[in-house]
Amino acid sequence: EYDADDLWRLFAQLLQSLTHKIAQTQTHPNANADIVGICVSSMGESGVLIDAAGQPCAPVIVWHDLRTKPYLDYWQTRLSPIELYHITGLSFDHIYAASKLRWHREHTPVALAHATHWLGLADWLTFKLTGVRSTSLPMASRTMLFDPSTRAWSDHMLSLTGIPAHLMPPIYASGSVVGH
Repeated sequence: EYDADDLWRLFAQLLQSLTHKIAQTQTHPNANADIVGICVSSMGESGVLIDAAGQPCAPVIVWHDLRTKPYLDYWQTRLSPIELYHITGLSFDHIYAASKLRWHREHTPVALAHATHWLGLADWLTFKLTGVRSTSLPMASRTMLFDPSTRAWSDHMLSLTGIPAHLMPPIYASGSVVGH
């Protein structure tokens, strides 16, 4: 597990250090004004449940955590591999957000009930920088809840997960400006 607030603090310290070093190497006093954007990316399928105030509701389950492995049986009794592929473009695996959200539904229902959004880790850091709850197409595609043919959250997969659609954030193309 990760602590989402610890990840944010570490990220913020890194940004402060980076902007300080950039300012030291520039010749004019407003060197950081030259920074026009920040891109946040991530790997893996870890995510954060956040509440209306933007606070984490539960620890982050790391992408490779085996506690979601039993959900493979759950998925395989509800979908064939071909159906899953046609809806999501993915094959069965325990690592996706769909299984993590099912785990939260069964093991941390109070946290899930308080949550207003599920954000991938890159989305969490973007939210902390901008206040905007969003995700990118690549991150959405790694949830097992996204339909790439419609470029939207799959109502069918959300229904099978038992997770309300409002938890899933708006989806933006990679490189989109989502906030300031």
